[in-house]
Amino acid sequence: MICDTKKISPIPEVPVTTGTFKTGIQIVCVCSGIGFPGGLAATNRLCMIGRAVAGQGTSFSVLHIGGSAVNINKDVKGVYEGIEFEYLPGIISRPKNFLKRKFVYFYGALLAIFRILAIRNSKHKICVYMFVGPGVLELLLSILLWLLRVPVVCEVNEWWGGDNFASRIAQWFQNGPLLYFSKGTITISRTIERRLRELCAKRNFVNEIIRVPVLVDLEKWKFATKKNQNRQNDLPYILWCGDVEGYFYDVQFMLRTLSYVLQRGYKCKLILAGQKSPHTKNKIERYLKNLGLPKNCVDLTGYVTDGCLNELMSDAVALLLPLWNNDRSQCRFPTKLGQYLASARPVVTSNVGDTGELLTDGLSGYICPPGDELAFAEKICQVLNEPQKALAVGQNGRKQALKWLDYRKYGQPLARFFGEICVPE
Repeated sequence: MICDTKKISPIPEVPVTTGTFKTGIQIVCVCSGIGFPGGLAATNRLCMIGRAVAGQGTSFSVLHIGGSAVNINKDVKGVYEGIEFEYLPGIISRPKNFLKRKFVYFYGALLAIFRILAIRNSKHKICVYMFVGPGVLELLLSILLWLLRVPVVCEVNEWWGGDNFASRIAQWFQNGPLLYFSKGTITISRTIERRLRELCAKRNFVNEIIRVPVLVDLEKWKFATKKNQNRQNDLPYILWCGDVEGYFYDVQFMLRTLSYVLQRGYKCKLILAGQKSPHTKNKIERYLKNLGLPKNCVDLTGYVTDGCLNELMSDAVALLLPLWNNDRSQCRFPTKLGQYLASARPVVTSNVGDTGELLTDGLSGYICPPGDELAFAEKICQVLNEPQKALAVGQNGRKQALKWLDYRKYGQPLARFFGEICVPE
């Protein structure tokens, strides 16, 4: 089927259903650098899709090449939540040396090819789910598997914007060769889906596209305060989780909004939960000094486990997700939004992209214009000033997550999608 440019709805048009739809195929995900089963946003995305498919009785396994950037994974191979995984070529931590890292990536990719061929030659129907990202490695893998007649599905959860050389190269890979040499694509947002369909129609590419939003396990991520702890006298806090160094512009924005909130006379602090380096910590301290804020108004936790993060979110008065009036934010559907909403705590964010479509201001979230720090600060003040309303908003946000983002509802559509990809032409 050639992709068309039909109207895209805010929520995926695939039927979100429960039940079992067995395909009789083996799905092998090839990923690099994100870590498994422990990791950050990309790992959570992969895990939710894998669990959704595995819940349908379809075999789903992960071949991780290149090692993990987060040093929390200990096993070279194993089974996690029904997903078999293995690190190729047996290296769990990503090498710091650039040349060694590239060697490990390509050697791991070669081993993955041999493993995939072994599965296919044992008379199993197979589909490769490519979770590598636009670049030379993903293109070479896609071309080789295309020549070997192994169907490939690519993951596109980010749209590479910008005018620098690296961004243009990533756009070229993503918008041309990767669409041509793969049979299917899983996208995360409405905007990315629309653009890929338009590209397919323009270039006459044959590529099946399915949009799967942020997914979350609502049984795992839920309101769960710390046991036997009296928080009555603790200073209330607002929380953001993510890569502190990678999203430092967002961090600066939140520090400025915190300054406005404190100037209004409200008492609270900001917790930043995510990876940080000593260099980033020093930058934050300098920025606080420039704003005239004390160091103790911000806590940097570093990387925390899912269980600890769930507790931190559950005890926060608000969960922050600033977005911007730019192409990247328009195309994003932040993974942490699903976890935020599942915790039943109020989310303060912006009316951008799919996030803006999912939430209603004052009902299921606190929504303000993108990049408006005064409006963002005012929403935080509303949460602090009206705790009962904020509680109701958080509970309504969880209902939205249950309705649209529960990973179990996407198991059958995903299993059917992979099954159709494997049908011989």
